[in-house]
Amino acid sequence: DTQLAESAIPANLKILEGLLKSDPENRNILRLLSSGFSGYSLLFIEDSDPARASDFYIRAFEYGVKSMGYDFSLGEMNRNSLDTILKNLKKSEFESFVWTVVSWNSWIRLNLDKPIALAQSGPAFYGVEKLLEMEPDYMYGIPYILMGTGLSARSPMLGGDYEKARENFEKALNLSNRGFFLAHYYYARY
Repeated sequence: DTQLAESAIPANLKILEGLLKSDPENRNILRLLSSGFSGYSLLFIEDSDPARASDFYIRAFEYGVKSMGYDFSLGEMNRNSLDTILKNLKKSEFESFVWTVVSWNSWIRLNLDKPIALAQSGPAFYGVEKLLEMEPDYMYGIPYILMGTGLSARSPMLGGDYEKARENFEKALNLSNRGFFLAHYYYARY
């Protein structure tokens, strides 16, 4: 019931933010907030209100970074800070890293008309490459979907490659026997 999910998720996110006030360093709550704001924006907000989705993606990014023990804002994140996170990344923090990269790339995709988004696209895409190296099959191939989206959302002059994008989308579709509809959606959209 997507209507129920759309109306229930914001209340759950507010409850989690309330719990975080009592325990601001709780990495599990921070991880849940990162995945929650990313998922909610992706599924329900992006198409109807891109500016609001962008704000939620920034929140998701910051929660994700904090859940791994760092305090980088989106504007401060670069390849060096990403390498620092990767060098110290624990297996238990992998999911936090995934949602940080998802929210970061999603924010960029919605803000390609802003210079800061263009400046962030290189390091964020590097994050996707690292996800593919670490665990490409995670959640029915979300790393492949991110790679396909990144390669197809850019012009070839800026590093886009439509054939490689197609290959990545096909890998994601094959992982779920074509049953993970988010892969279909992003393949069709981009």
